[in-house]
Amino acid sequence: LDMKLIPNFPQVADTFNQDVLQRDGKIYGVPIMWGYDTVIYNTSAVPAADAQSWGLMFDDKYAGRIAWFDTAHQMMMAAGLFLGKEKPEQMSTAELNEVGRFLIAKKKNVRTMWTSFAQGANLLASGEVVITFGTIPMRTGLTQKGFPIATCWCKEGVLSFVQPAYIPKDSSNQAAAHAMINAMLGRDYSSQLAKVSGYLSTSKLAATSLTPDERRVLGYGVLEGTTKNYPLVMPPNLQQWIEVWTRVKSA
Repeated sequence: LDMKLIPNFPQVADTFNQDVLQRDGKIYGVPIMWGYDTVIYNTSAVPAADAQSWGLMFDDKYAGRIAWFDTAHQMMMAAGLFLGKEKPEQMSTAELNEVGRFLIAKKKNVRTMWTSFAQGANLLASGEVVITFGTIPMRTGLTQKGFPIATCWCKEGVLSFVQPAYIPKDSSNQAAAHAMINAMLGRDYSSQLAKVSGYLSTSKLAATSLTPDERRVLGYGVLEGTTKNYPLVMPPNLQQWIEVWTRVKSA
């Protein structure tokens, strides 16, 4: 990247310094947005006192009213955190099998699994389920339509992630691409991103117009240190995770 064409780069919060993609002193990717996965739930059916942990997705109390996301990575990371694994992405074969047995034992509480955000959101909107593994677009879309959906700030840590912007070397209009990255780090774009989509900007300019309550609801506690989070790290033995998850699904 030609950093002279991205004058807003210094606005990237220091928290994201480690997420700048660079090699040999050159920058190839700039973090522009971040977010998190957690449990989302219907507040008319689930009291906030019950929504403090990833354990809500496995709770016998809500049997038949829970939906899981059909993906090995996120579901097993969440279960690993709930079971006390300090670095779930490094789980051994024995630990993966332990997580698999736990998920199989709790599968009796699950009404269904979904594969797309739209499916997950529709399950909550229809009332078919009241608890699910939740992504930011699902929660944002439902709350914007007036559904009583809230975020669980899991005590084990929400699963956080950062997305960088980069430009393919054969891009036919690199100047415009640089201008787009710069705009996404500017005040106009970054201050509206969370309000519109729920995703949060890495720019320090993003939260200047937000109230403390808006910051809390959107998840700025992750940056401020008041909400625990754990990076959604890719495990080196992902194939094993997929094999265990396949056993869970077929059980």
